[in-house]
Amino acid sequence: MTKKPVFKLKKGALHSQMGVKQGEKIPVADLHSKLAAAKKRGDVTTERRVVFALNARHFHHGKGHGNS
Repeated sequence: MTKKPVFKLKKGALHSQMGVKQGEKIPVADLHSKLAAAKKRGDVTTERRVVFALNARHFHHGKGHGNS
């Protein structure tokens, strides 16, 4: 059996929220400020998106990093 995801990922949602074009990196300082604001407001969805974006910066993307 396959596991269901905890939440649905909407591609580009954080980029559109932050006003950054698709394909461009969101500055880390902006992510941290957005995370603090989301926690203060209690906005769980935005908080999850920002945390995922911060964690994804440590992923090894593409070839040449042991991925095939």
